[in-house]
Amino acid sequence: MEYKKRLIKLMEWQSKKLEKYSKIPYFTEKDKKAIEKWDETTCKIIWNLFVSFIKLHKHEGLDWKTNPFCLYNLLNVIDCKDCPYGENHGICNDENSDYMKLLDELHIKHLIATNNIFTNKCYHAFIRHAEGKNIGRKKKNKQRRCNHEKQR
Repeated sequence: MEYKKRLIKLMEWQSKKLEKYSKIPYFTEKDKKAIEKWDETTCKIIWNLFVSFIKLHKHEGLDWKTNPFCLYNLLNVIDCKDCPYGENHGICNDENSDYMKLLDELHIKHLIATNNIFTNKCYHAFIRHAEGKNIGRKKKNKQRRCNHEKQR
C-alpha cells in the first residue's frame, strides 16, 4: 500500500472507531482530498514518524503524534492557523474545535484522553495490517480485538 493511502486509512480507521462514541466529525472527504495532494515522499516520512512514535516511543491516544496533518505541518513548518485540517475542523487547541469537543465528549463518557480507544496495542495491529504483515498469521490472531472492544 502506498504511503498516502496508509495515511488516509489511518484517519479513516481512527474516525470509524470514534464514531462508536461520538457524532463529531474527525475525518471528512475534504480532509481526504487534502492528503491526496501531498507528495508520496512526504507521506512516507509522515508514516515513518507515526510508526516510530508507536513502536519506539510506545505512544497511544489521539494527538499530534497520531494525526498525519500535525506531522505534515511539523515537517513543513506550517503554523496550526494555516493547517487544512484546522480550516475544516477548527484549530485543534481552540476550545470550539471539533477535536476539543470530541475530547470533552469522550471525557464525559469516561474514555479519558482517547487512550482507552487508541491503545499502543491497537496501533500496532493497525500498522501490521496497513503494512500487509498480517498475511500468513493464524486466523485467531487476525480476529484479536483491542481491550476496549472486548468489553463491548
